[in-house]
Amino acid sequence: MRNAATHSRPLISNVVEPFQYGKKKNSLKYKKSAIQLTQFAERAGIDSELRNKALTNMKVNDIVATIYLHERYVKHKGLKNRNAQELKNLLQVIKRNKQMYAKNHELREIYYFFELIIAEYTR
Repeated sequence: MRNAATHSRPLISNVVEPFQYGKKKNSLKYKKSAIQLTQFAERAGIDSELRNKALTNMKVNDIVATIYLHERYVKHKGLKNRNAQELKNLLQVIKRNKQMYAKNHELREIYYFFELIIAEYTR
């Protein structure tokens, strides 16, 4: 994720493409996301089909892993609250521009996924 940000790789590019782990039968394509991330998404109320589709996308997986690790290991309330507010602000910006995504079911689905993930993080 750090490399993607450093090298200005667009986040939205391929953010809705599931099963990005590889192409061959014995490759990483058939690797499932970490059980901790799956359980985190399950606690957020995300159904199994959306969980599997979203968490096999490399970018989505990286973002959820970062949020999960932050939720799990950062115990400073002030820092956690500030980051939670930043995530909520991001959702508001996306919502403010929702007409841009209205016809794209996959982007709306990913937004819904992150809305639930962020709600779980801020509990």
